[in-house]
Amino acid sequence: CIPVNNRSASSGYHTLPYASRIKLESKDEPILRFFSHWKNNKDKRIDLDLSAEFLDDNFNYVTSLSWHNMAGGKLFESYHSGDIVTAPNGASEFIDLNYKQAADYARYAIICNCVFTGDAFKDIPECFSGVMFRKNKGKTGRIFEASKVKYKFNLTQDTSYRNIAYVVDLKTMELIWIDCACTNSQSYSIAAMGNLSMIAIVKNALKKHLSIYDLVMLHKGHIEFVDNRDEAKFIIDDSSDSSLSPYDLEKLSADWL
Repeated sequence: CIPVNNRSASSGYHTLPYASRIKLESKDEPILRFFSHWKNNKDKRIDLDLSAEFLDDNFNYVTSLSWHNMAGGKLFESYHSGDIVTAPNGASEFIDLNYKQAADYARYAIICNCVFTGDAFKDIPECFSGVMFRKNKGKTGRIFEASKVKYKFNLTQDTSYRNIAYVVDLKTMELIWIDCACTNSQSYSIAAMGNLSMIAIVKNALKKHLSIYDLVMLHKGHIEFVDNRDEAKFIIDDSSDSSLSPYDLEKLSADWL
């Protein structure tokens, strides 16, 4: 998406504007791992909680996979690592999702974080969330394998309330960046609170936003399109050598043609 508003732009390996969609692809790894990592603030204990809320095509609640519903993933053979309440040397919670099985029951996985001890995300020395693919679920091997991490985002909001970091569309296998904090009264699951506000936030992020394709087509009156990559001055596609990508915030906002 084109960065119309960067207040919810991510920081981390890449920078993404609000409602950006990025493709999640894996050849032979059936498990999609959502992870969150943090570290205590000096001598103060910090308890960060990672959860996933699942909705169907019509945004109806399916299940929650979190510290208060560890068995929520049994329906599609998925797994929550458990509730960790302190991180003196750094700690991580993760959710392992059998994404193909999950897609038979749900359309959207809403990935959330909240700080149970009340600290603001921005005040935590290390605090980030991300996604990676794995062959097996559960506590086997390393929680993080650098070569496996697809995307990692720092959590830096000035709040401790539930932060909707991103949504994964299980049908299209796209990650939609949100980074939107709910209020205190919205800090529990959709099932527990009847949380229509959380659903409204997700619906807004899924609306049609100006894409890179739309931006390029706005210039169609004064540029020529060619089929041969070798003849092109600008290559704009999903490849790593594309002249333009969702991460090029300054270029997208400038006169780049």
